[in-house]
Amino acid sequence: MINRIIKNIKKKISPMANREFLLSELLTNTSTPPVMEARRWIDEGKLNPALSLMNLSQAAPIEAPPQELIDDIKNSLNSISSHTYG
Repeated sequence: MINRIIKNIKKKISPMANREFLLSELLTNTSTPPVMEARRWIDEGKLNPALSLMNLSQAAPIEAPPQELIDDIKNSLNSISSHTYG
């Protein structure tokens, strides 16, 4: 996947700069980010359909959390213990 991204970057940069850029192997050998890798598993149907998957992505959420989780968070806000340490 990273190789496809790099090719797209080169296509966009090369015509503008009229030259090729060499990218470090440290960049080209990086793995797919885990959030996107998990999304690929979902899209390709690689997960057991009998198991549910909860998206806990904090940096790049792609959809809202399940209503049950939203309700639990709302309910916990009413408890004093939710607002203290320890």
